[in-house]
Amino acid sequence: MSAVPNDDKQHQPRVHDGSADGTHVGPVIVGVEHDEPDRVLHEAARFASDLGAELVCAHVDTTRYPVDEHGDGSVTSMPLDPEIPDVRDEVFSPRLEASVREVLSEWHVPLRFAGLAGDPAQSLGELAETLNARAIVVGTRRPGFRAGLEKFFTGSIAVRLAHRQTRPVIVIPVDPHAAAAPWEFEG
Repeated sequence: MSAVPNDDKQHQPRVHDGSADGTHVGPVIVGVEHDEPDRVLHEAARFASDLGAELVCAHVDTTRYPVDEHGDGSVTSMPLDPEIPDVRDEVFSPRLEASVREVLSEWHVPLRFAGLAGDPAQSLGELAETLNARAIVVGTRRPGFRAGLEKFFTGSIAVRLAHRQTRPVIVIPVDPHAAAAPWEFEG
């Protein structure tokens, strides 16, 4: 294994200018929930800033499924309940957008918001593919009964993304000291 030279120029962020000469860096996508810990958003903004990339904040409505995907990554969706004929373009919640903008107010990264529908791992992966994203950032689940039950039935979004993506998946620990890992229990 060869050593990497310690050259400060290597660690300078690339400029995101959208040019066709290859200097354009795909966006960093962050999955956002209504109770998303600030830490996940700050770390996603840090990665986007370091890369000189746009930060795309994506929220997935799991009560709906996509019926059409548009070239910009947005989707048209329908509710899971077949009794409700409600076809619509997904939008990012204005309240959630305001909250995210407030959390990221000190970061000077370009922001975009995407409303998606369906399975979170699949939807984030498809958005990343459409936008040629540089990476996908997600937070771990908060510890607790509800999170454990959700993980049991749906699995880990981060794990499913990591196994199905060709791009990096960055997992931000939400509460790294809250619960012991299974191998840390004394018996």
